[in-house]
Amino acid sequence: MKVAILDDYHDTVRTLACFRQLGGHEVTIWNDHIQDVDALAARLADTEALVLIRERTAIRTPLLERLPG
Repeated sequence: MKVAILDDYHDTVRTLACFRQLGGHEVTIWNDHIQDVDALAARLADTEALVLIRERTAIRTPLLERLPG
């Protein structure tokens, strides 16, 4: 499964014990923050599961409408 983790700007998620539960999956961790809906849609186009660790990136209808169902 392709998993994306957004807004890990301190790059700490991979150091958490719970991160091991994602073993065997293709995990992409994004350390920057972008708000542009088109850029986010492009970034998440192949994502099958999204892990949100901060409240910075709003996941709203305009973004969801651009992602594959």
